[in-house]
Amino acid sequence: MTGRADSATCRYGMLSILDIFRIGIGPSSSHTVGPMRIAVRFVRALEKAGLLERTARVAVELQGSLALTGVGHGTVDATILGLAGFRPDRTDPDEAAATLKTIRETGQIALGNKQAIAFERARDIDLAGHIIPDLHPNGMRLSAGDADGAVLLERTYYSTGGGFVASAAQLRQWRGSTGGPRRWMAASIAACPSAASCPAD
Repeated sequence: MTGRADSATCRYGMLSILDIFRIGIGPSSSHTVGPMRIAVRFVRALEKAGLLERTARVAVELQGSLALTGVGHGTVDATILGLAGFRPDRTDPDEAAATLKTIRETGQIALGNKQAIAFERARDIDLAGHIIPDLHPNGMRLSAGDADGAVLLERTYYSTGGGFVASAAQLRQWRGSTGGPRRWMAASIAACPSAASCPAD
């Protein structure tokens, strides 16, 4: 098996063992690994769009469950580390702790370990527990602005469990055009060579 499911496998929603069992900081993959991956993804989007060097501020809104249990489950720290370029499967706990300490003491963060900007935990990460997204309870809205306060990029993602993340468009497609879980299960059953070998049993 490989660490990335191929297109034929994805048609039936099957994943490799390396996709299911992810390496990352705890205590909850949906509250730490997912948010860290989302933060990394957002910074990469900025860089890909040529906006990273113009970014002077980043704000994150943790919604629903991510906000309500965000401090106790390490979501805030995981998000900050993701913005700083840490990846869940390559994070050294001692290095992560030292980086968080430096960010707290200096009031600065290096986005993707490249673009240094002012950053204050209490100001730039909003625990919006009163917002419960319709698509999924673990929502994250991230925005980047320039020195004049103009919004450069804004994205919303969802930590869907097990370290998996999705955009709003991906979740809508999953629930709408693909038929969602019921069609996934029907395809999975149809793909089984026999009822005896089917996971549904």
